[in-house]
Amino acid sequence: MLSQDYSFSGQQGDSTIVGVGSTGIAAVEYLHQTGVKGVNMIVCGTDSDEIRASRVPYKILFLPEELESGNSLGVASLQTVLTEQEPVLIVADLSDSNTASLVLLIAQYVQEGGQTCIAIVVSEPGQNDTFLERLQAYAHGLMVVLPTEDEPQETVNRLVHTANALIDMIQAFGGVISVDYADVKHILKGRGRAVITSGEAEGEQRAADVIKKAIETIEGFSFDWQQAQRVLAVMAYGGAKPATMREQLIINEGINSRMGRDAAMFKMGYIQDDWLGETLKLVIMLWMPV
Repeated sequence: MLSQDYSFSGQQGDSTIVGVGSTGIAAVEYLHQTGVKGVNMIVCGTDSDEIRASRVPYKILFLPEELESGNSLGVASLQTVLTEQEPVLIVADLSDSNTASLVLLIAQYVQEGGQTCIAIVVSEPGQNDTFLERLQAYAHGLMVVLPTEDEPQETVNRLVHTANALIDMIQAFGGVISVDYADVKHILKGRGRAVITSGEAEGEQRAADVIKKAIETIEGFSFDWQQAQRVLAVMAYGGAKPATMREQLIINEGINSRMGRDAAMFKMGYIQDDWLGETLKLVIMLWMPV
């Protein structure tokens, strides 16, 4: 069911993010509290107390016994909530069976509605492989975040970082040179795993520092650099210190060095954002087949 006085009038963003289950709800709650703009935020779950406690205004309660059938008030509410904007991002931890079933249900609904779904899920290596194969049938893109032992908040932080990086890339397309949303869809095409991260750096070594940060962050994902085939990156810089060809080369070499070879596809986009001043920002997405 939806929260009371529900309305998307004047609130539509460029994409939608759906937090499912405890961890997914916590991630979307954080994005909501930090004021991320241009994104429709929704939380879904089977725990009525968690749903009521969320400050995200748009929330849907699903009944556990209705998850398998797909015929529920929750699905009807989802139909009301989802706009035509895409992609639809789903964030969740798959350790709970009800959450996993709900993720699959939402992904299937999004696909059947003709929209692009990207699932960002938490899963232990080697676990949920059969489920992930089923999810891949409905999700255009799949990103698997590794859980952090005894640090649930860090797991939430990883989901938030991933979602933020993807939102950054999507929202930048209005001004990016040589890259657009079609490139994201192409990068994610086919059965595989993707990863996305972002970083910022200043100073004379900012290009080397920003690629180092990106590489370190990706270690928190279920992703094999040696299997990566496609790379999409957006480099943002301020007018006070534009990016140079040398900095682009440093970033390219940093990625290829970590992969141990050149990518089959490597595409770089650029955008000037004067709010960055002398800061260099990098958003990078990689994909590997499975």
